[in-house]
Amino acid sequence: MNLERITAIITDDDPGHVILIKKCLSKIGVEKILTFKNGEELLLFFENKIEIADKNLFLLLDLRMPKIDGIHVLKKLKNDPLLKKIPVIIISTTEDTDEIENCKNNGCDYYLAKPIETKNMTEALTELMII
Repeated sequence: MNLERITAIITDDDPGHVILIKKCLSKIGVEKILTFKNGEELLLFFENKIEIADKNLFLLLDLRMPKIDGIHVLKKLKNDPLLKKIPVIIISTTEDTDEIENCKNNGCDYYLAKPIETKNMTEALTELMII
């Protein structure tokens, strides 16, 4: 897939992690990046589904955020007939296997532990056939 046509969406309330993730994506060649500070902002963005239907998107979603957490967002996206097609990579500091399993059971396509490294990001995007 042509990386110039891909848009990464980062939803994370930690500005430091967002900077690191953006650097990883830039190294891989992903140039279009949208960021949101919490699940509420992201869900508002997705309200106009018609505009995003044909876009090449993938989502990097933090679990622990203010207002609406990542698991709630994940459930909402994966229960929507159009939005469920968007690959969701959960990014979190948790190593709790039950929590990771819960993400997978709710439709998460990949799980990455923070801090995110370029090698791990590349593996995730390759496995999901995004790059």
